[in-house]
Amino acid sequence: MRIVPQHKHQKLILQCYPPGKLTDKKPNPSELSYLLYYALTRRIKLVKVVDFLEAKTKRDVKGSKSGNLQVTLGIVLALIEKCADNLNAFAAQVVSILNTMLLVKELPLCKLLVSTYGVLCSKLDGGLFTGDKLFVESFTRFTDSFITTGVNQLSGSTTNKAEWRLVALSTSKHVFNCLGFNSRLLRKFVSKCVPLLAETVLSNANQGTLLARLNSNLNVEDDKLHSLNKTVTARTAAQAREIEEHFEADAVSDLDLNEEALAALKALFNTSLSNQISEATNEVVDFNSANSSQTDVDNWGITFLEMCASWIPVQLRFIALLTLLHRLSAASDKTDDSSKNYRVLSHTAKSLLGLVSSNFNMIGLSISDVIQQLLTLQTNLHLLLADYLDAAEIKDLSKIYTQCVCNLSSHIYYFDQVQDSIEGILMQVDSVMLHADSHKTSRVQELVIVLLDNISKVMNLLTRKSSSITRNEATLENWDLGLQLLTIDKSYEEFALEASTEQKASLEAKFLQVFHEFLEIEFLKTGGKASPRKALPKIVYSESNLAEGPERFLVPDYNEYISHSQNFLNNILVHTNEYLASPSSPSVSKSLLRTLQTLLNVTGINFVHNFIPLFLYWQLIDGTGSSVEVEKDKFAYLLLKSLVEVLNEKYADLLETDLTKLSLWDALSQDINDRQTALSSGGTFKTRVTQDLIYEFFATTSVSAYINPQKSVSLDVSKIHYDHDSRANSKTPKTEETDRFQDAREKVDLANGNGLSFGLGSANDISSIHSGLANGHAKGNGHGDSLAQETLNLNNLFNLQHTNNYRYSLLPKVSDLKNTVNGQTPEDRFLFQQNSTPRSVLQKNAPATDMRLILKSLLSEEDKDIVV
Repeated sequence: MRIVPQHKHQKLILQCYPPGKLTDKKPNPSELSYLLYYALTRRIKLVKVVDFLEAKTKRDVKGSKSGNLQVTLGIVLALIEKCADNLNAFAAQVVSILNTMLLVKELPLCKLLVSTYGVLCSKLDGGLFTGDKLFVESFTRFTDSFITTGVNQLSGSTTNKAEWRLVALSTSKHVFNCLGFNSRLLRKFVSKCVPLLAETVLSNANQGTLLARLNSNLNVEDDKLHSLNKTVTARTAAQAREIEEHFEADAVSDLDLNEEALAALKALFNTSLSNQISEATNEVVDFNSANSSQTDVDNWGITFLEMCASWIPVQLRFIALLTLLHRLSAASDKTDDSSKNYRVLSHTAKSLLGLVSSNFNMIGLSISDVIQQLLTLQTNLHLLLADYLDAAEIKDLSKIYTQCVCNLSSHIYYFDQVQDSIEGILMQVDSVMLHADSHKTSRVQELVIVLLDNISKVMNLLTRKSSSITRNEATLENWDLGLQLLTIDKSYEEFALEASTEQKASLEAKFLQVFHEFLEIEFLKTGGKASPRKALPKIVYSESNLAEGPERFLVPDYNEYISHSQNFLNNILVHTNEYLASPSSPSVSKSLLRTLQTLLNVTGINFVHNFIPLFLYWQLIDGTGSSVEVEKDKFAYLLLKSLVEVLNEKYADLLETDLTKLSLWDALSQDINDRQTALSSGGTFKTRVTQDLIYEFFATTSVSAYINPQKSVSLDVSKIHYDHDSRANSKTPKTEETDRFQDAREKVDLANGNGLSFGLGSANDISSIHSGLANGHAKGNGHGDSLAQETLNLNNLFNLQHTNNYRYSLLPKVSDLKNTVNGQTPEDRFLFQQNSTPRSVLQKNAPATDMRLILKSLLSEEDKDIVV
């Protein structure tokens, strides 16, 4: 029955419909323009127009008038675009119209539905999704039906399968614009759409294709960095137009489907919503896991996840990584006899490895926290999950965790990252040894070896990576905590009670091997790409001209290795003395000697100063002694011989004489020969190297100011041990007898030895942040904002039984910050001495005028207690 219009808006609407029963119609242009003008004049008129269109749509669907339905969609589309400011007033009616038309399930009509739905999703805001439950339900129901219709038609239709799949893919892409408005909507459509999109990509793109797309996303494809940024936007727009043309002509190809699926995934991941990124990441990993039988999980699935993560804004990519860590932790916690979860753990760990080993950056990622969580997962794997998993499975998972730690540690985001990684691993070792279960001694030993091996692999990976990124060299002080592995009987008494001699020896040997490797790679530059160590120029001995790089360790009294009674060199020699009192095996003793000789080669005169008094303590004077004392004497003489050789080589320009031509060298050579003869014949030997001879020898050289044979020696390991509750390594009290050659300046030592690096941690650092950034440090690093990295102090749920609490004492207070910015001398615990290790990458002396304005109002007496 013909409709007789009763109102103006009805007449204007009906005039937009061309006459006839054609199936392909469009609104009359001039009448549509007038209708839009009419609807824009008053909001009440707009509502009347849409209400009438809703009623007409129902009648046209019943009458199977496809042509009129297409005209209605054209009118609705124009209303949404022109009246977007008032969309909330008629959005519910629009959804009702679209839902009614979907019942027809005709492909031409569904094509128009996709376009109209896409514009609707792009114009909606969060108002309706947060305040109108009925709209949310109707919108959700229609979207779900629309996607399902496209999928169902794939199995029921022999033609146009590609077009129907494109309907489902495009609808998925459009709904992603609305996920941020409602959490229920987010969970429902991420779980519904991601498998559909991922399946499409799996069917149409191999691993090589995905890798090329990933490289293109990261702008590292075939050295065409300069042109990619300019062409990627134009290429994407051209592809969208081409897909639309193919869609209209029913000529959709597999390539079109793949591109549309990728575009939808990009719309999903390219968001600032952390919960959306997390949900999407979980769904991708679930899909990869469910389809691992069809794809090589180590290749296609991981590359697919990396490609999706590359679309996440760079400052939020760390969310994907944290999501995987949470999955790993949850799966690890749920592992028991009934649910071993190895497959889940392995797949998730490999996915995590793919992210941390990829080329893209993750600004804002708390590197130390993530490494600590990985180390905790590795610890739980060896100590707890070993009850449920096979040895081969434990080995495989542990290898993946190690690769994650190594790749994350060697992908430099801030200057002190390598130092923090070494310390973090050694802190984990310390925690494991302190809390070792007496029934799991073998597991603890294996785990500690694995953890130490992590450091070795990090250092070797750094030498293989060709990168121009600057980082701070790790320091000797980073290894302070690890020295306790040389004195296990005193440092870890509970473990030592249950462990065998062989087990303790294996830990000592592993620590020495890794530490020696560190010295060679970091300071002697062997095995890496760095140039060989150059001869130390004479100018470095001047206080105003200190050496840079590894050569700085050769500078006399560098880092107070001479003037401070307790330093790393002294500590390792004291631990050596404790080890030699009860050596575990000849091979470990040999490794220890080799390590000390390398350390001597690195630190030169600083090592000599700390060793000479100890040599006289180890030396046998009368030619008789126990087997342990004889070995200690032999150890001391071999080290003394190396000492003279190193001085002769490293300080030739300073000494201006050949030490092998002096009296000490002759006495030393004769003593060594006599001892070798006595050991073979069982006789006694005469001692020619005495304290007076050593003193007289060095008194004739220009390094006499740094050598004191009469220096007092404290060999009590407990005085330099860390307090296991707070790890507060307090300074050993001074003895009453002051060394003749000791620097008279009294300086307060840092809590954990000399020269620890904590990134942006001190008052001096904060006062010079702006100058460091102005000079391009952060930019030059190439991997993001180190300030954001360090100041993002995420709560670490994987703490090490309070072993890192000693760092709190180093945190600057507001009062420290104010004093530094105002040019006043801060507390000496934050003072950078000229010859001390740079404790931060931003050590500058430039004033910070802008920061004074910030601090001007901080006048409270509580400043001394407020941590910056």
